[in-house]
Amino acid sequence: MNSEGFKEAWRPIAEAHRKALEVYKNMSDFKFTWINVSTASIISPDEKTGHYRIGTDQHLLMDAEGKSYISAEDFASAVVDLIPNEEIKNQRITIAY
Repeated sequence: MNSEGFKEAWRPIAEAHRKALEVYKNMSDFKFTWINVSTASIISPDEKTGHYRIGTDQHLLMDAEGKSYISAEDFASAVVDLIPNEEIKNQRITIAY
């Protein structure tokens, strides 16, 4: 949200996601498994390639050219692929090309 070029119109939803992540992180007294998934800065319908990268708790996952993009189709596939992955439970991840 503090990055150059971050659109003000996106701020309310980004802030809501930040608050939700804090709730998840503070639920240590409960037997609750969660994954907080952040998408690339640009997500739109496009061809499904079957390829994507997973980042850890970082602000934005970008390629070598500084672009942050993923198709909605590949994002959905990544989320479904990652649900059973025990290595990412109870943390925030990012998904992009």
